[in-house]
Amino acid sequence: MSEIYADLAIPVAVDRLFTYLVPDELRQSVRCGVRAVVPFGRRTVVGVVMRVGPSRGPLENETDSEGGGQEAHAGTFKYIREVLDSDPILTEDLLSLSRWMAQYYRAPLGEVLKSVLTVSAARAGKRYAELCRSDIDAILAELSPVKAQASIVRELSSRGRTAVSRLQTILGSKRISPALHALVAGGYIRVEEEMRPGGIRPRTESIIPVDNDRRVHWSRWLSEVPAQDPAGRLARQEAVIRELLSAGIGDAMVPVKAILRKTGASFPTLRVLERKGLLSLERREVPRADEYDLYASSLGAQEIVLNSHQRDAIGTILRSVISGEFKTFLLFGVTGSGKTQVYIEAIRVVLERGKTAIVLVPEISLTPQMVRRFKHQFGERVGVQHSRMSAGERYDVWRSAREGRISIVIGPRSAVFAPLKNLGLVVVDEEQEPSYKQYDQSPHYHARDVAVMRASYLNAVVVLGSATPSFESYFNAAGGKYE
Repeated sequence: MSEIYADLAIPVAVDRLFTYLVPDELRQSVRCGVRAVVPFGRRTVVGVVMRVGPSRGPLENETDSEGGGQEAHAGTFKYIREVLDSDPILTEDLLSLSRWMAQYYRAPLGEVLKSVLTVSAARAGKRYAELCRSDIDAILAELSPVKAQASIVRELSSRGRTAVSRLQTILGSKRISPALHALVAGGYIRVEEEMRPGGIRPRTESIIPVDNDRRVHWSRWLSEVPAQDPAGRLARQEAVIRELLSAGIGDAMVPVKAILRKTGASFPTLRVLERKGLLSLERREVPRADEYDLYASSLGAQEIVLNSHQRDAIGTILRSVISGEFKTFLLFGVTGSGKTQVYIEAIRVVLERGKTAIVLVPEISLTPQMVRRFKHQFGERVGVQHSRMSAGERYDVWRSAREGRISIVIGPRSAVFAPLKNLGLVVVDEEQEPSYKQYDQSPHYHARDVAVMRASYLNAVVVLGSATPSFESYFNAAGGKYE
């Protein structure tokens, strides 16, 4: 079997990719856009796979001072150790955009990817595996020919949610990624990543599932509770069960905090009930609320009448949106002329066509009033990110965009990298503002120009809005490059 090589971008200030060999058992897992754990000199680092193929990449006949991709003296390549993602963490357009930025702004690709992955998603985290199904015997019957997968299922069945590193130790195997990916693809298990201490992780809460079968079981148990309980040992347990029974009809997820607050019980009481088989304790992700959620309330019924200039602008922009052609428009209008309403009407049509939108604004313009207008029009489909948000809040927005839970991202220059799928429109409001240029660290990119390039890869539309356009944008519009 011929050897397979992968070129990785490592987050170091070295302007090159690093080539590694792909182990046979990881051939199905290594794809462009996934993160991989690799040896890099004396360290172990996380890189992003940029190319996979049967030929050697850019390090052929080269060596690295840190011994990153190729051994300096042995003339051999090191192997990838682990693959962290079942699906690419970077879409093809963001990979292409990153390559363009590295070339245009003369920056190492690894540093560009640190900016593109705005929430430190390129850091290795601690991964946990747990079963998705409870019919263990049926699963093992299906997996009986595959010993590695069956062994993982047995361990998870007896241990519950377990760190992947712990599974590697228990099973005595350094590489269990292929078996894990196969189990995830088959719907047998799920693997979730929690960032290491100091990193970012989803916010979760403990919950108790409630359904009709459990209600019947609880009613039966309550009827069998002894009338005399001198030590009061069952009083707290009974209070918890009665509170769960009052959770209404149908299926529900009751937060543990609410149960403990209402009954005065303690967490050990819930553990006792869990050991008795009366309830199960699970965890679910809870989105963090940011300050802009306070402004999501309705603005009231307002009928906005568009003037002729707004109607003409919207009609021209929408022709390109509907035809799916890449085009850049300069929306030149004085302050208060209604540019924001043009953005809103264009985004409305973009969403109706199943596409998504990014709205870039200077940080100083990201006011509650502006966000409220968008949230009033589009509700929970809007995500907001800015520098005053915590890392966890930005992480939630990033994941929501990647997983399709939101369709619009509003924010300053870093929002241009939001991992929205099927992007149809990018708005750059106050495009002349200098805050769109990143001066303080590499890459020294301009978000307006990056927005135009990203849209070009996706046949999307760009709208640059300004009351005082920059010389560059006005020149491009006057020369016919923009409309």
